[in-house]
Amino acid sequence: QVRFVIGDIIQQQTDAIVNSSNFKLKFTGQVSQAIRLAAGPGVVKQCQDYIGQNQNLDVSDVFVTDGGHLQCKHIMHTSTPAYKNDGLDNYQKPLADTYLNCLNKALKKDIQSISFPILGSG
Repeated sequence: QVRFVIGDIIQQQTDAIVNSSNFKLKFTGQVSQAIRLAAGPGVVKQCQDYIGQNQNLDVSDVFVTDGGHLQCKHIMHTSTPAYKNDGLDNYQKPLADTYLNCLNKALKKDIQSISFPILGSG
């Protein structure tokens, strides 16, 4: 079942929410910053530990942390592709892969419901 909801992602009552991040798992965008502030320092530490071990999160990959202080059980951190003015061909597949990788990771972790923000919109 798919539902479209307009609202604050940190208030969603789903098993997981998706955080659109960069390859260093820095919480740079407005939604990301809101997630960081609400989730707390434990989630930031999990991201820092991941980067310490792996150097970066490749575009379209997904790293899952716990939900910290949020209502959700998990936060799915993704490195979304950056749109460049070289046409949609280099952008659409990595963006679609980001969504698919989140869904596949959800299956592996028995996550039944996910809240996605709009990914890759700048």
